Amino acid sequence: MTTTQDASSDVRKRWIRYGLIGLAVIAFLVWRQVQIDQTGTYDDMVGQQAPDFSLPDYRTGELVQLSDLRGKVVLLDFWATWCGPCKRQMRDIRFIAGQFADSDVVVLTINTDDANARRPGLLRQYVHANHLQSIPILLGDDAVQLRYNVNRIPRMILIDRDGQIVRVYRGLTHRNTLRRAIRLTMR
Repeated sequence: MTTTQDASSDVRKRWIRYGLIGLAVIAFLVWRQVQIDQTGTYDDMVGQQAPDFSLPDYRTGELVQLSDLRGKVVLLDFWATWCGPCKRQMRDIRFIAGQFADSDVVVLTINTDDANARRPGLLRQYVHANHLQSIPILLGDDAVQLRYNVNRIPRMILIDRDGQIVRVYRGLTHRNTLRRAIRLTMR
């Protein structure tokens, strides 16, 4: 009889151990998400001045200079037409741009497709298919991508009113995370 009780006690202890390990994993994942929501993905660029650039607007050809936007909160979104996650992220970018349209927040998307003869046609199709007519699209180049360490896309960089990088996001980032970060930066 004691062997049955011992075996039952061992099984119970094992399940308790598994439960505690599971709770620790869940607590870590929740803590990690809170950290990402508050600070973005860890990146060496956070806390540095955003490198200035001057890029042409896809529609008008006019140059957009980042330093001209000083005094505003700026969200940069690096993306490409061939990138599946970028397409999903663009829905949230469109939402964010609409949500902050009447404020001192500027959303700039920077296309990272190769600069070749096919780029204008690809962009035209992409803009039409994804309803991006109201979002500024800048034609990125290798130099800007290097300055902003763009080695994976989507990559979003949030810049405060003083031109300092406050958050960096790699990969898909939910609109609520972006909205909270922008609101905190606007304070």
